[in-house]
Amino acid sequence: MSPEAVVNQVIEAFNRHDAEAVGACYAEDAVVHDPASPEPLRGRDAIIAFDHVIFGAFPDVRWEPLAPVIVSGNQAVWQIVTSATFDGPMPMPDGTMVEPNGERISLEQAVISTIDDGLIVEERAYFDATGFAMELGLVG
Repeated sequence: MSPEAVVNQVIEAFNRHDAEAVGACYAEDAVVHDPASPEPLRGRDAIIAFDHVIFGAFPDVRWEPLAPVIVSGNQAVWQIVTSATFDGPMPMPDGTMVEPNGERISLEQAVISTIDDGLIVEERAYFDATGFAMELGLVG
């Protein structure tokens, strides 16, 4: 499967809120660096668990591509807009729970995925984490 097809498969699975199908696009030992996680997500199970949290906190979350996927070798660079409403509780890494406030968010992301044998082995997502926290009302 081409890197572009893998990215499109991830986006489609994410928009269906199918964490297991998202996870199936990643290698068992994949590593994902995401500003929303204080530590890298290590392994398919961690990626699936992270997406379950996102789908619970943002039941209407959706990714919309901003531009065609750019492929160079085994790397794919893709840009999306994430839009969602904070309508579900969100567990924090320290064990506390952030209660939903109904705030609508919209943020642009750039993602670089390294793909081997049709699976993502490493990924780095970039977005304005402070702006994200501000949109949620978590910081002033």
